[in-house]
Formats: sequence, structure tokens, C-alpha cells
Amino acid sequence: MQDGNPKDGADRATSLAEQGLHEQAQGHDAEADRLLSEALSIDSEAVDQVLRKHDAGRAPDARDQATSNRDVERTPPRS
Repeated sequence: MQDGNPKDGADRATSLAEQGLHEQAQGHDAEADRLLSEALSIDSEAVDQVLRKHDAGRAPDARDQATSNRDVERTPPRS
């Protein structure tokens, strides 16, 4: 964590992590990685909280719907 007020670092890391998730949703993976890496270097606990909050609002397989759909198509019917 950086010198100064720990809350300022946590707030900055939270903001960067949220921006990173937004960039990821827009398909800007390189920028998302940069923002999330910077956030982690400031306050990893704040980033963890953002990710938990983000994941809590999504269906369990929503992050990889294409794979889920493909697997369903490959599942043989039950007898």
C-alpha cells in the first residue's frame, strides 16, 4: 500500500478495480489488466471486495455462457 491515509489507497484501488471491470466488459482486455494490476498493487483487499461484489450480482455461469451452451449441446440425452 502507498504512504498516506490507508482509506485513500483503498478508495483509489476500488475505483481502479471498478474501471477495470468496466473495460473488461467493453472488451478492452489490455486496459482492464492494466487497471486491475495497478489496483492490486495499491490494495489487494479492496480489489477482492470489488470482485466479490461484482460476482455476487451475476449468475454462476454468466462469465462463460458460450462454454456453458457448448457443453449443454454436447450432453447426450438421458434414457
